[in-house]
Parts: sequence; C-alpha cells; structure tokens
Amino acid sequence: MLSPLYQVRVDSGIQEGSDISIYYDPMISKLVTYGDTRAEALQRMEAALDNYVIRGVTHNIPLLREIITHPRFISGDITTNFLPEEYPEGFKGHQLTSEGRRELVATAAALYVSAQLRSQRFLGNLRVSTTPRSRGSHTVAVSRSGSTFTVEVDGVKVEVSGEWNLASALLPVTINRTPRVLQCLSRDAGGDITLQYLGTQFKVRVVSQLVSTLSAHMPEKVPEDTSSILRSPMPGSVVAVSVKPGDVVAEGQEICVIEAMKMQNSLIAAKAAKVKSVHCKAGETVGEGDLLVQLE
Repeated sequence: MLSPLYQVRVDSGIQEGSDISIYYDPMISKLVTYGDTRAEALQRMEAALDNYVIRGVTHNIPLLREIITHPRFISGDITTNFLPEEYPEGFKGHQLTSEGRRELVATAAALYVSAQLRSQRFLGNLRVSTTPRSRGSHTVAVSRSGSTFTVEVDGVKVEVSGEWNLASALLPVTINRTPRVLQCLSRDAGGDITLQYLGTQFKVRVVSQLVSTLSAHMPEKVPEDTSSILRSPMPGSVVAVSVKPGDVVAEGQEICVIEAMKMQNSLIAAKAAKVKSVHCKAGETVGEGDLLVQLE
C-alpha cells in the first residue's frame, strides 16, 4: 500500500533566515500532487495539505483545502470568479457540520485525557467549549480502551483512536473508522488547545466539570471595541491617510489605503465618529494588526 504522500512534490525557494517581504507575492512554496485521475490527484493534495506543517507565519492552507474539496472545483466547474461567487463575504474558514463539530470536540477531549493520563491524573466528565467559528459548549464523557477513546458528545458516541504522540506536530487519528490527520498547534495546562482540523484552526478549551462550574464565577475579559479601532489587516505600506485628529467621519468613509501584494486596499470607518488619533502616515511600512487610526 502506497503512502498517502506518495507522488507529492514541494517546490520552495526559502530557507532559514529568508525574508518574505511585502514587495512581492509572499509565496512560501508550491505544492504539487500527481495521480492517474484528477480525483486521485485531489485526494493526494488533501492529504498533503493536512500533513503540511507551517509555523510562525499566517498561511492559506485553510482556503486551499476548502477549494480542492469543493464540488465545483472537483468537477472542474470553475472560473476566475470562483472565490467571489462562493465566498461573497470573504472566506471565514471551514464551517463545521454537526458531525464535524462532534469529531473536533471528541478529538480534543481524547487528546486532553491522553495528556492527563500521562501525568497520572484521573478525570471524569469534561466540559469542552469551541471558539471562534463554532462557538458552543458540550459536556462529554470519555472512556478508554488501549489507544482508543470513546467520547460521548451530545448523546452521540464517537470513537477516536491514535498513537497520541504529544510531541509530534501531526496528530494522525481514526475517527469512527475514518482516517484523519489533525495538527496540534498549541496546548497548555489550562486546557486551551488549538487544533488544525480539515485545514482550519479551531480553539478549544477542555476542562473538568468542577473547573467549568467555578469558571462561571470568573469575570470575562472585555473584548476590544473594533468599531473604534482601525488596525492593518495585513503587512504593507501606507499609500494615503485621508483623516487627521478632530475630523468627523461617516460610516463607510475611507480612512486610509494600504498597499500589499501589488494591490491597494481601502480601509473604511465602521461607524460615524470623530477621529481621536492617527498612528500612521503615507510611506510608512506597517505590520498585520498595527494600530492605524483610533476613533472616539
């Protein structure tokens, strides 16, 4: 039996210390797969993307995996308008079905229990919450037989088995007899786990029933008011700034223009307000998340 990564080629022109600048297309590599048929090549591409480990930079694996598994792409019914037609509001990651959510929750619970058992701690019922694309909370019960965990999620039993190598970047598992390759991007002692599942990153928190009950009494951190803060969505250079402190702007009015990847992006005000401060000027280079303009 051939490896799922047989007939896979990676072309890359970067090495440790290379600079991926804002002045050219920020390509890390090209991934090429082969097969006797289009379907076979796509299956290999799906497996290769699930096994492709990239750390430290933002990448487009979630979008690429979603595209190659889309029925229109599989059938070849695509044009250059594919992305705006299928994602008119922009691509927001893989949207979980009920079954997919159970698979994600069950795998996170099994991974958590595996780590706890390695630390010789006993666990009973767990509370699993997922964010941000699949926000919700689930009470699960976990039992183990060898390397197989049976996780009851929302009254449905999910079997998850694997080697559970906690030091590996890859997490090959079998979920209800279906092979999957996830990636554990981060995991901490508080039960916060970030998993790459079906190409998309999901943040999951797994805690005991007692911790879940006590957490209800903890104050929540107030999220940043993004309607009053304009941050750069990507690394780039500032082409123009259209406002100054004290200006009154209307909702949807252009605030500034950022150039990245040979394209100019107009950033607009999320609400009508007065400009409190401006933190950039034309010609400056900004990074992703940098504060550009603050509104009152």
